[in-house]
Amino acid sequence: MHGPALAAGLALTAAIAAALALVDQPHPSSEPTAAQSHDVRDVAFVLHAPGAERVALVGDFNEWDSGTTSLVRTGNGGIWTTTITLPAGRHVYAFVVNDSAWVADPYAPSAPESSLFGEPSSVVVVATEPAL
Repeated sequence: MHGPALAAGLALTAAIAAALALVDQPHPSSEPTAAQSHDVRDVAFVLHAPGAERVALVGDFNEWDSGTTSLVRTGNGGIWTTTITLPAGRHVYAFVVNDSAWVADPYAPSAPESSLFGEPSSVVVVATEPAL
């Protein structure tokens, strides 16, 4: 009885881990400047929302605009993901599901302050790559 549920949980964990493996990767660029190569990163955002029809990423990096950054459903498991380029530093964000439900990222630290709209939100810190 627990076997199928355990297998589904492990598959979900593996899918999320694979998507999160993209987090904090150096930003690719054909000719990065010294500042550019150390100050921006591609960051993956992932949400498990099996009943969602739409998921958007909102945060201080896109003026909390739910029309700016949409997530894409990957497969049939309800995993939604997107990757965006962010500058080094601390960023507050959340997901908006089906244009109305504000959801903090369950895989990230909670922001101690509320979002722009008083809803729960999360924090991601983008590290600066040390110069070689």
